[in-house]
Amino acid sequence: PDPDLSDNLDTADCSIIDRQPRNRIYLPLISRNPAPGGLPDLVGSFHLVPDKLNFTAAEAVEIEACVTNQGTAPAGPFWVDLYINPDPVPDRTNLPWNETCSLTPCYGLAWQVPAGLAVAQTVCLRSTPDSYATGQSFWPGSFAPGTTDLYLYVDSWNPGDISNTLGACQESDERNNQFALHGLSVTGSLGAGQLEPPAIPPRPGAE
Repeated sequence: PDPDLSDNLDTADCSIIDRQPRNRIYLPLISRNPAPGGLPDLVGSFHLVPDKLNFTAAEAVEIEACVTNQGTAPAGPFWVDLYINPDPVPDRTNLPWNETCSLTPCYGLAWQVPAGLAVAQTVCLRSTPDSYATGQSFWPGSFAPGTTDLYLYVDSWNPGDISNTLGACQESDERNNQFALHGLSVTGSLGAGQLEPPAIPPRPGAE
């Protein structure tokens, strides 16, 4: 054997084989896509005709409310309520306008939309007898003295919902169903015959 290894220039190849199993970690997939079919989302607004804030008690005014389904699925039948100076303010379902009166006389409107709304569809409702639910409304065509605030609540009634959190339609957003107009001024007085509203019968479901 050669005792001096410094002049040994031979080389050799060496391979290392790792036979240990590899561990794999699977992470959950997070998706922002809506659930199959999606949900409706009803939003509403209204305006006055004439478009102003100052009225007298005998002055004619029309209210036009429009509701749009901005969700991703059709909406079934539902109710819409228009409140005048309500107390408490409507912030949930199953609070009809005639149960929140703070003025005398107490005026208010309710509309039934039995056909519901398709995706991106809009329906406009008016304060005329051919539009609102006559048995669930009391509206002489003018505001009562002292009127200052108007509220619209969409999908307002579902007698089967004891939690008072869902209307007749389950929506993707239940927090955007209210629309309000503040700052009205209504002066003057009413005749004695205008002070007593009719009795409002129990309201049926939206179907």
